[in-house]
Amino acid sequence: TTALEELHEFQQRKEELERENAETKATLQDEQREHTRLVSELERKHVQEKDRLKKEMLIKLRDTKATLHKMTANQLDTTTKRTIAENEQISSELAWQARE
Repeated sequence: TTALEELHEFQQRKEELERENAETKATLQDEQREHTRLVSELERKHVQEKDRLKKEMLIKLRDTKATLHKMTANQLDTTTKRTIAENEQISSELAWQARE
């Protein structure tokens, strides 16, 4: 009967180990799914952050371009006004010299 008892104990131990193995596999699958979900979420957040930074950079570039354009226009206006004033002064001097 000891061989029969040993066989029965072996079967019980085998069933217990198989049950533990199945539980471990299920836990591992759950952890793998959770890991995959977390990786996907991180990738999605990374893409969103990259898009946000790209949009922010485009806005800053557009603002900087507008500011530089305005500064250039103001500078051109000043230069043009100065040139017109110089031309008027030279014209006046030439007219004065032509009278003499």
